[in-house]
Amino acid sequence: RRSMEADMADDEIEENAASEADDELNGETETDEEIKLSPEQYEEMQAQEQFLLTISQNGYGKRTSAYEYRTTARGGKGLTAMTVTERNGPLVASFPVTDSDQIMLVTDNGQLIRCPVEDLRIIGRNTQGVTIFRTDDDARVVSVVCLQEESPERVASTKSENPKDENSKSESPKDENTETENTETENIEAENKESDEQKKQPAT
Repeated sequence: RRSMEADMADDEIEENAASEADDELNGETETDEEIKLSPEQYEEMQAQEQFLLTISQNGYGKRTSAYEYRTTARGGKGLTAMTVTERNGPLVASFPVTDSDQIMLVTDNGQLIRCPVEDLRIIGRNTQGVTIFRTDDDARVVSVVCLQEESPERVASTKSENPKDENSKSESPKDENTETENTETENIEAENKESDEQKKQPAT
């Protein structure tokens, strides 16, 4: 874990140095105008904030706030989701995640790793990312899967969508009535059998 933290610190220094230059080359410089928000507006935006996870071919990744991705026109060139270099490799996957999720990375030689999303650093959009999976020299990340944990709200909604369970519970009294009827039938048959045997016995 200490080596990973050291790698993250080195990665952040390199990313901050290259970020401004890349923004100028891509024409993505932001204005210097500051937008002042009230504390209420800031808390509301923070509660609604979502994060996008981006993974590259060489096992690098990062989390970035969705607020950094502005809406562009149909004919626009788009935005840089990750700075692609020989160090981190091409982009493999990018999708929204939450702190409670986990991800699983798989390489082309069969290696895999599973890690919680909350351990991944939140950094800017136009950066290279930090080391998530130390792949072999000849290995490349080919697949990334998000493993979501079921929250109590999701479990409750699933139960409400499946009323069959409630119907099966309501049918349980019928089963008890059937067992009672079967027991009474067996008792009657036993009494009839005893009376038949008494009739067959010779009188003394």
